[in-house]
Formats: sequence, C-alpha cells, structure tokens
Amino acid sequence: ADKALALVLHIEGAEAIDTRESLIEPINDIRRNSIDQYAAFRSSFMQRRAALIADQGFNGPKAETKDQFTYTEFSYPDFDE
Repeated sequence: ADKALALVLHIEGAEAIDTRESLIEPINDIRRNSIDQYAAFRSSFMQRRAALIADQGFNGPKAETKDQFTYTEFSYPDFDE
C-alpha cells in the first residue's frame, strides 16, 4: 500500500509541476498586459469552468488522456486496508 501511495503522489506531483510550467508564460502575459490582473484571472477561470461543465453532458466527465495513459483506467489504491 505504501508503494502505491508513493506512486500516486509521484504522478500527481509530476502533473502539478508540468501544469505549472505550462502556465508560466500565460500568467506572465496577463501580469504584463492586464490593467486588472484579478479580473483577467477570474474571467479566465469562469470561462474554463463553463467549458468544463458544458463538456460533461449527462454522462459525467469525459476521460482525460495523456499519451498512452488513460486516467479513468487507473484506480487509486484503497488506503484503508
């Protein structure tokens, strides 16, 4: 169980780092070019949230895929065992 938890934490950590790296330039662009940074970030968040909600439909969220790994096929271990 400890190895499974370590694997999950490594995967999630790597994804967080990758996401942050991919957002550095867009965030810097907003900071440089926006009069009201808060309003720009809020607008961006609300647009993304509306798109995600519209994309879910009645069957729940669609599977996210990266390369050959499909996240819906991966089940987190039961840490209560």
